[in-house]
Amino acid sequence: MAGLAGRIWLLAVVAAVVVVGAIAAIALTLDDEGERAPAAAVDEAAARAATGAPFWDAVRLGASDRLFAPTLEDLVAQSDAAVLGTVVDVRVNRVVQGDVSDARAVYAVADLRVERVVAGALDRPGETIGVELAVAGAYEEALAGVRRGAAGLPRGPVLAFLISVDRELARQASAGRTPREVPEQAGLYIPHSSVGIFAATDRAAVDTPLGDPPTAASHPYRDELRGVRSVATLVGRFTERRALG
Repeated sequence: MAGLAGRIWLLAVVAAVVVVGAIAAIALTLDDEGERAPAAAVDEAAARAATGAPFWDAVRLGASDRLFAPTLEDLVAQSDAAVLGTVVDVRVNRVVQGDVSDARAVYAVADLRVERVVAGALDRPGETIGVELAVAGAYEEALAGVRRGAAGLPRGPVLAFLISVDRELARQASAGRTPREVPEQAGLYIPHSSVGIFAATDRAAVDTPLGDPPTAASHPYRDELRGVRSVATLVGRFTERRALG
């Protein structure tokens, strides 16, 4: 009898452990209000974070399209440098007061750790360069966007076609125009345009995250990027063209 009682007690303990484990597993899938969190929503949030969505959301449509390159070859030719690198930090660089008292534009600097110069040349050798980006949204929203961007940087490689601020000022002076110097921009770079940066995002494997995705009907490189599955493949194409060139 004692042996039978012992076995019954052991089975009861095992059953209790199983029940507690099941309850814990269910609790992990519930949100703060006790409702089951959709697995798809969790997966989507994780995918966006992994591709730097908080960062790209903050700076999307913030690049100037003063320059237009109808083809990728033109994009290379019009840029001072094309670099492959990784975004390692972002911070507020300057705030520009608008005509209205509560209108203030925020500009951030993204630190890009350069892994390779694909075309052109940098102003000076260095492992990290600063790229100034206009931040989307009104003042407070823009500041919050920079904070979110710093906490959700893109983890993958970025191919950036850049204009040197210093060289652009020199070109303007040579053309007889009076350059508008901004002390906070000294030594920095700016994107060629809203289609001047390529990266993998939650929208596409090869995206132009400052503007519309390459699938947009109006995108200038829609046809050229068709079939390109990664930033590495795109870099390879430019490298091959330079070797043949």
